[in-house]
Amino acid sequence: MSVVPPDVAAFITMASQMPGRTLDAIRWATASAVAAGFYDTSMVPALSAPQFSALNKQVRDAFAPRAEELRAGRPGGLRSAISCTTRTAQVIWKRDRLAADQYASLTAAFTAHGFAPPDHIPQHLRRQWIPDENRLIAVGSALFATLADDPALSVVELPDGLGVCLVHTARGGGKLYVAPDETALFVGSSVDFGSGLEAFRDGARTPLEKFDIDPGRTDA
Repeated sequence: MSVVPPDVAAFITMASQMPGRTLDAIRWATASAVAAGFYDTSMVPALSAPQFSALNKQVRDAFAPRAEELRAGRPGGLRSAISCTTRTAQVIWKRDRLAADQYASLTAAFTAHGFAPPDHIPQHLRRQWIPDENRLIAVGSALFATLADDPALSVVELPDGLGVCLVHTARGGGKLYVAPDETALFVGSSVDFGSGLEAFRDGARTPLEKFDIDPGRTDA
C-alpha cells in the first residue's frame, strides 16, 4: 500500500492528465513567480526519505506514458512537469506546516488552471468552525447556489480574519470570498486563489444583485 495520501495521489493523477500547453504554462508561471519573489522554493515542506521516494516514483510513473509527448514539446518539458508536480504534491502533503497564504502561493500555478487544492488544514487536524465561520459558510453557500446547481464546495479559511473562501471544485466553478460583514467577491476559475485574495483584501466586492438574490435573503 502506498504511503502517498489519497488527496496527494489524486492531485498527481490530475496533473499528469493536463495538456502539454497547460504544463508549459505552469512551468513558466512558476519560474516567473520565483524570479519575482512570489514563490519561495525554500518554503516547500521536506519529506522523509521514504516519503519522497514513494512520491517521486508515483509522479514519474504517472507521467511515464506521456514521456515521448512531453519530450517532443519544449526542451525540458517532461523534467519540468515532474518537478512542478512533485513540489506541489509535497506542499499538499505537508500543508499543515504552512500558513494559509504560503499554501495559496505555492499552489497558485496549478489553481490558475482549474485545480482546486484540498483545504489548507487537513480534515483530521481541522478545529471546529466557530459560529461566525459557520455563518459565513452559510452565506457563501446560499450565494453560490444562485450561480450553480448543487455546487461541490470546499472551504478555505482566509488569513488575518478576512473570512472564508468557498471553492467550487468542478471545472469552471470559480471561487467566492466572503467577508465577516457578509459582503462577497466572486471570481471565475481563470483567476488564481492568490490574485482573488489580494483583490478581496483590497476591498473588491461583487454587488449582491449580481447573484440574483434579494438583499437580506442569503439566510433563506
